[in-house]
Amino acid sequence: MRPEKRLYIVRNMPIAETAIHPSLLRDLYLALGEPFADNSWSVRVYYKPFVRWIWLGAFMIALGSLVSAAGKWQRLARRRV
Repeated sequence: MRPEKRLYIVRNMPIAETAIHPSLLRDLYLALGEPFADNSWSVRVYYKPFVRWIWLGAFMIALGSLVSAAGKWQRLARRRV
């Protein structure tokens, strides 16, 4: 993982690029903070469990809605025939 600290010269604005290590059970984020006087850096580490499961749940809800709507359309089509 390689987080970065970039300086955009046009606006003289520092931007922190976060390094992300995704996994099925957790996401790990590393972000660089500000440098100290002794050439060391502050580092923020964020541990976010089950982030992928949120997206998987939303996908399952959408898929279930489509299957349910398809079944209703089939029943309506059979009644018309």
